[in-house]
This record gives sequence, structure tokens and C-alpha cells, in this order.
Amino acid sequence: MESPFAVLSQVASILEHQKINYVLVSSLASSLHGMYRSTADIDIVADVKPDQVVPLINALSNNFDVDESAVRDAVDNRQSFNAIHLDSVFKVDIFIPKSDPFSKNQLERRELRQIAPDVDQMIYVATVEDTIISQTALVSIGRRSFEYAVDRRRRDDRSLGCAFGSGLFEPVGGHARSQ
Repeated sequence: MESPFAVLSQVASILEHQKINYVLVSSLASSLHGMYRSTADIDIVADVKPDQVVPLINALSNNFDVDESAVRDAVDNRQSFNAIHLDSVFKVDIFIPKSDPFSKNQLERRELRQIAPDVDQMIYVATVEDTIISQTALVSIGRRSFEYAVDRRRRDDRSLGCAFGSGLFEPVGGHARSQ
């Protein structure tokens, strides 16, 4: 069975070959920044254009189950679609960026990072700040409770050596304040 990093490597290579701007987000991005979280899928924001749909589907369909109508709907409505890796049954959620400033800037701010210590490939990953902000933003759309967001923010701030409640990412002597 393929590891999540092997599946991510395949998807990133396909997106790069198709010249589609992408950024790894959510739990796997957090893990690459040192905030380890378990995950059941890979979340990627990819700026797929309508004329890239067919070539993308053709490239993915060698190793992934992907529905063409779902991809077209996602691109047309700026939503998401998924691709299921055939060998591992690992799910990749691909989100088409919204037209808001955060979504646009997230792709511009992305960082090129090594996928894993034992893998020589580089991939684009959301910044630490964008990773935390996007998790907090799930509260505003009702996918997470406020209490969940506050708890997650405190844990993330401690992991990153930041002070919760004193402004976003304000370091306190290199260590987080105790709560």
C-alpha cells in the first residue's frame, strides 16, 4: 500500500506537469510544518482552469478514480472534487480556490518544501500562518465549533512558539506562554 506522501508525490507531479498552481493545505501541511495531525486524506488547493480539466483527468486516471463531471462542476462553481488513489484507496480532495483575497494570496504565499526527509521531491505547501488561519476559518462556515478553533489555535501557537491572544504569531522569547 502506498503512503500518503507517495500519493501526494504523484498528485503534485501531475499538477506541476499540467502547469496547474497548487498548494498543500490542512492536516498534511500542518504535519510538514511540525504540527503533526492524523489525517484520512490529502487536501490541495489547485487553480484548475476549464481548459485544463480534460488533460488533468487523463493524467489522474492512470492511478486515480476521478469523475469528470465532478471535476467540471468543481471548476465551474469553484468548489472541490476528489480523486481516489486506486492502489491505496487514499482520498485526495482538490479545492478550486474561491475568488476571495485569502484564497488568491494563499497560492502566492505558498512555500516550496521537501515532501519528506526520505523523499527528494519538493512540493508547494501553505505557510504556517495560512494553515492556522484556514483552520480557524472553518468556524466561520460552520464546519468547526468556536471551542474547537480556540483549542486548535492554542495548540498550534504552542507548537510554533507563539503567544495566543497577543496578536497573530507574536513570539514570546522563542517559546509560547503557559496557559
